[in-house]
Amino acid sequence: MSRKRIGEVLLERGVITPPQLDAALTRHKFHGERLGAALVALGALDERQLTTALGELQGLPVVELEGIVPEWGALHSLRPEFCQQHVMLPIELRNERGRKRLVVAMADPLNLPAVDEAEVASGARISVVLSTASSIRADAIRRSVLRTSPESTSSSSFASW
Repeated sequence: MSRKRIGEVLLERGVITPPQLDAALTRHKFHGERLGAALVALGALDERQLTTALGELQGLPVVELEGIVPEWGALHSLRPEFCQQHVMLPIELRNERGRKRLVVAMADPLNLPAVDEAEVASGARISVVLSTASSIRADAIRRSVLRTSPESTSSSSFASW
């Protein structure tokens, strides 16, 4: 059984039209950006619609970062520059059967090299949840502007975002 592609799923759901998909495929081909990003850039759908569809397609949970307070230890498991580069935000650090597990919100679930690198850098297994890129960036900016303390589990180390 072949796996469906994001364009097919969005077409089936009526979220985009065939001409919008064609335009995005052209942009994808000539600019090298991911198809979903091309669809958002062309205004065919918004980030939230794309993230929801990706979550369903990849079998990953989608989270709204506004309601989540990242753990202090999670935030310091990865360098802020690395997180900024890969549009990810560590949100929870768990101990599961003697092993660390880091839950990371990401905008691009297909960025497997970034997940692998995060595992090496943090020394933890990575569990990916999805969120919009703008939400991840806004959350990091909000935390750096507020400069909240460890007691509220936020970090000012994301000030460069």
